[in-house]
Amino acid sequence: MQTMYLALGIFLLTYVLMLTLQKYRPTIALSSALLFIVLGLCGVFDFRPLDALAAEGVDFDYAYEQQLSALYETRVFEAATADVTPTDEELHTYYEEQLASDTEMYDEAWYYALTAQYGQTSLWAPEGVRIVKHILLDPGEELKEAYSTASSALNSALSSIENTQEEIAELEAEINGTDETAEDAAAEATATPAPTATLDPSATPEPSPEEQLAAAQAELEELNASLPELEAAAETARADCIAAVQDTLDEIQARLAAGEDFEALIAEYGQDPGMEDSDGYYVADGAINWVSEFTDGAMALANVGDVSEPIVSASGVHLIRYMSDVTPGATSEEDAHDYLVEVVTAQKKNEVYQEKLGEWMTEYEVTVYSDVVSDIG
Repeated sequence: MQTMYLALGIFLLTYVLMLTLQKYRPTIALSSALLFIVLGLCGVFDFRPLDALAAEGVDFDYAYEQQLSALYETRVFEAATADVTPTDEELHTYYEEQLASDTEMYDEAWYYALTAQYGQTSLWAPEGVRIVKHILLDPGEELKEAYSTASSALNSALSSIENTQEEIAELEAEINGTDETAEDAAAEATATPAPTATLDPSATPEPSPEEQLAAAQAELEELNASLPELEAAAETARADCIAAVQDTLDEIQARLAAGEDFEALIAEYGQDPGMEDSDGYYVADGAINWVSEFTDGAMALANVGDVSEPIVSASGVHLIRYMSDVTPGATSEEDAHDYLVEVVTAQKKNEVYQEKLGEWMTEYEVTVYSDVVSDIG
């Protein structure tokens, strides 16, 4: 209970201070205060009971002073850096450096899609990245769980089959001698023989390559035999999910056929909160930030504007629309101008502020007791 009171008190205190800091913009202040509380409840901040915190000198007065100190520092930072602006040369230099870095970093489409989804700005984009939106329908937790279980079992079997086939190929190459290069053979011929090891009579002898091959072939046969049942179970679970929302699907598809706007239908029918005020989801072959069914379905669409048939995943039933492609290649310096100004200005302000701090500390003969700060940390 004390923890709740402390969280509530800090929330109110943070809200008031952030309201002042953000020049009476209540939405930003409220968001900041809520974020502070969420971080506290997640363990980022210390929300122990009041008596435990008070024993260490942490109380509401302490919290108030900390927030007030942060407010003062922000105001000082703003005043000290108010006139800082980057030059055209600085903007150009940063553009050239980041473009070179991004060109190397984002050579794979799946990685670009992942970072772009989380707001990372890149000045270069690879081929093969597209933006999609979807209407998500929920068939119910029980049906989604049944599909997830069935599809996971099928995918596990398919993965095991692939791995076993690779093992068989390696064993066959070893047995037939085709995996040994001329260099390997020459090295083996000239190598000094290893000393003969003393055999442990109680040790289990290692299976020969032929025995391992026979075991792998038997495992592969067993896995292949299990596929029809697993595929049937996954298809049944998929069909059950679609059947649960079929009436809604029919209604949406009829309205799309009549020319209604896909995004308006997302707002009316969609059950994915991520679609609210979203420009869409970045998708590419091999993308790891979406379930495979969603990625595969999105990448299967041939043309911008196409809408998929119902696609089932553990999240529900999707109707996916191919919205646009990410233009591959470099973003021009002109198009990136606002971004460059924002980033370079922030960097330059931080540099200027750190210089000012150093000047002030020298001028006022401030002593920093590093050992004490280290002990506190």
